[in-house]
Amino acid sequence: MSEKIEFDYFPHPKRDPKTKVLREEYYPLISTRISYGHALGRNFLALVDSGSDFNLFQQFLGKG
Repeated sequence: MSEKIEFDYFPHPKRDPKTKVLREEYYPLISTRISYGHALGRNFLALVDSGSDFNLFQQFLGKG
């Protein structure tokens, strides 16, 4: 059985390549830390790869 995972979405400025208009896009980011051996690295935000910024398909096709 699959588990539902929720992420917080954070605004990020993005320029439309055609119109050059600056707008906010929201992306799911998670706090991440990479360690090596016993040394802990700094925390940073990592993008959850949740798909394309622009979708060709209608929303109802992705609902289960």
